[in-house]
Amino acid sequence: MNKTNNHLVSSVLLTLFHKVKHSHVTISPLGIGKYHFGKGVDISWCDIRPNVSIDDLSYIQGHHFAPCILISTPEYGITIGERCSIAFGVVMLTGGNHPTDGETHPAFYNGRKGRNGPIRIGNNVWIGARATILPNVKIGDNCIIAAGAVVTKDVEPNTIVGGVPAKLIKKKPY
Repeated sequence: MNKTNNHLVSSVLLTLFHKVKHSHVTISPLGIGKYHFGKGVDISWCDIRPNVSIDDLSYIQGHHFAPCILISTPEYGITIGERCSIAFGVVMLTGGNHPTDGETHPAFYNGRKGRNGPIRIGNNVWIGARATILPNVKIGDNCIIAAGAVVTKDVEPNTIVGGVPAKLIKKKPY
């Protein structure tokens, strides 16, 4: 990257930092992708890669002993709705998974791909500490994801899920 591009990337990142209440946040300029942070977004101790959108009044509260990690790919992004609460240690991955139909070492993929896809988090979702959201998952509005859960498939609106893999605990009354 030449000096002009470095300055452009720095300017874009500074603009993002002025928009978002933050501390100890790494926003990676690597790769191709866009960022969107709505009004009142609050992020601390988080590593964010390109192609991430976080809507109004959502917060991500990582901690120095358990930062949040949001890793997306240029093809697949992460979208977080309004008024979401994300606890420390949460991991969201949209790609980089090994294929499971044969050899799992990258040298032997032969064009096969793992499970990759976007992550979509609805509005008013609470994701508990150290939960993991895997690729190609949509979490509906008004959901709660229990601490330590591993979400491998879509979560219907107004539900509480937990466990490994995450399963329905109960429906919410609204």
